[in-house]
Amino acid sequence: MQRYRNVIKGSAAELNWLNAMAKKGWLLADVHGSRYDFTPTTTNYRLFTEYVPVDVETTATTNAVFTVLATATLKQPAIKVLYTGTTDPKLLAGIGTVTKDDPLQLKVALGLRNHLWNLVNVWTLGWVVAFTVMLMVLVGIQAPGWAFEVGPIIWLIGVVLGISQIVPIHRQVRQLRRQLQDYDDAWRPTWHIFLYKMPAAPDLTPIEDLGAWRLVGQDHHGTYWYDLQTMGNEATIREALQPLLPPHTEIRILSNLGLWPL
Repeated sequence: MQRYRNVIKGSAAELNWLNAMAKKGWLLADVHGSRYDFTPTTTNYRLFTEYVPVDVETTATTNAVFTVLATATLKQPAIKVLYTGTTDPKLLAGIGTVTKDDPLQLKVALGLRNHLWNLVNVWTLGWVVAFTVMLMVLVGIQAPGWAFEVGPIIWLIGVVLGISQIVPIHRQVRQLRRQLQDYDDAWRPTWHIFLYKMPAAPDLTPIEDLGAWRLVGQDHHGTYWYDLQTMGNEATIREALQPLLPPHTEIRILSNLGLWPL
């Protein structure tokens, strides 16, 4: 039996689904992209997933408790997902811990999201080419008006279906980013921070973890303008800055929404 599902490989959602299938008598046999192959079984299994380097040999296992069921090699990031199963009574009962690698799972989730976005882009490009040809044909045969509406409707259906697959993945990406506080290459609100009456440029090293700081400009009157990309709010920014600045320094913060202040 085959099932197709766009899910973050190695995630809890995928593992729960695979274990649910195993309880129904369908054991994972192979993984190809979004396609999962299952084989019928009457034995109770509990499945586990693990991220391993691509060059690790996974055709056999040295641990008699676990059996390698399938592997999936990913390109972004370049790792391999190892799927194992066990019939050990203690593990079947849920005794034991399952380790997670959230930083790596975030990279896998980002890779899947980018892949799905690329499919939507390819679909749109292919539709543009096909619709251009179709227009030439429809004009040539003097087709009725409703025929010209078919193409955009088909494109819209494809885009909606694609985005419906991306949205749940994007939600998991956001959740992982919040858990890890990892916002590298992610969009974050930009705050414009103006520091007045400064004798010199401030040392922002102690609060660089607050977000991505960028010096925009300065003048000869001790005014410094910084842009800060952060998930924090105005109060958090002001509280972090004040211990680093002279008492007479004036702080003004302009939000990314253009409000003064937020």
